[in-house]
Amino acid sequence: MLEPVWTGVQSLAPVYRPLETETDQPEHIADGFCYTVTLSADYEGSNIKWQEQRLVVHSLKQAASQKKALDARLEKAEKAIATSTRAGADGNAWMKMR
Repeated sequence: MLEPVWTGVQSLAPVYRPLETETDQPEHIADGFCYTVTLSADYEGSNIKWQEQRLVVHSLKQAASQKKALDARLEKAEKAIATSTRAGADGNAWMKMR
């Protein structure tokens, strides 16, 4: 689904928070795209077809939160690795850190 975005075939459109007053400034909150899917179902002996539009949205705030959490986990792991390599020949150093 995201391959066209990664290869540049599908462009992303900015998503802005709805303005509450006329003086509000647009706030860019996400990027995304939509695509159409044709669905069908049998109902009372008839096959009914319809189209749905599906939205794929990348929230900027959610992405920033996930990046912050990942950076914290990476920092913790790097410190653990540095501590374990400084422990020297003690084979149980890793277990002692936990």
